[in-house]
Amino acid sequence: MEFFTFRMKCPADNAEIATKVEVCASGNGRGVLCRAIWDTGATGSMIAANVAEKLKLKPCGETQIFGVHGSQKAKVYTVDVVFPHAKVKLPGIRVSEADAGGGFDILVGMDIIGRGMFGIYGNGESLSVVFGLPLSSISI
Repeated sequence: MEFFTFRMKCPADNAEIATKVEVCASGNGRGVLCRAIWDTGATGSMIAANVAEKLKLKPCGETQIFGVHGSQKAKVYTVDVVFPHAKVKLPGIRVSEADAGGGFDILVGMDIIGRGMFGIYGNGESLSVVFGLPLSSISI
């Protein structure tokens, strides 16, 4: 299996891995640049309510989400996630809606991370995050 691998950088003194991604309604090429938090403790990816509103996303269902503050029902949307630094698109990602104010525009969970290879390397000043996806799962 062949992989397309790319690297992202973020400061090492952050308590989180944050990068930029573009999110767009599935099948629609126009999106918005978002602050993405990479969370290996999250089963599924999430999108902030204000970003879903800005993109005029239409819910494709509802799900029960569970977190440190309990559980709640959330709208589900289908989006395309574009890694702009690599010009790679991961199409058809189902995301749950999160309240705005969670510190992210989109939370990249294990449903995305688990599709490929994920590595984190630090030198004390910055973190290099390496993410690789099988060529068969992406659009370039």
